[in-house]
Amino acid sequence: DTSSNKIVIVFRNVSDNYYKAVVATAGSNQSLTFGSVVSTGVYGDQGKMDAAYDATANRVVICMADDSDSNKGKYVVGTVSGNSISFSSKAQFNSGEVSYISMAYHAGEGKVLVSYKDHAGSNFLQHKAGTTGSSAVTWGSGFNFPGNYTNATNTITVCPQTNLIGAYL
Repeated sequence: DTSSNKIVIVFRNVSDNYYKAVVATAGSNQSLTFGSVVSTGVYGDQGKMDAAYDATANRVVICMADDSDSNKGKYVVGTVSGNSISFSSKAQFNSGEVSYISMAYHAGEGKVLVSYKDHAGSNFLQHKAGTTGSSAVTWGSGFNFPGNYTNATNTITVCPQTNLIGAYL
């Protein structure tokens, strides 16, 4: 959050395998002050999660594969207050198994984007755009990346100058 000099760090805790987050505040002397670590309530493997800051909603959206629920695509919405973050209840962005999640924020549309491999459906890379509310995201329909790629890794990004979306496979 550039307006309040806050950084949200999202990570997987290796001691209990839950995805967690912590807020850091940037000080005037280039130091960071950390708040308390907060769990998202989603259990998962390394590399099955990504996050995007939605500047329109002033929220952080974290998408993850939930290992405790057959790796279904889940998300939480995070709200920063001071040096702390609180999360909505977890909800689904995809009802089947997902992996290789990548996220970005599209400033021109005011939407978060998620790209992921949909193992249960087409087994192709899928993309969705969502509008972030205070505690939930309204996701649009998913669509396959043109060419029906099944590559494992992907990175989605938005060019801030042109608002064009790029996907690196």
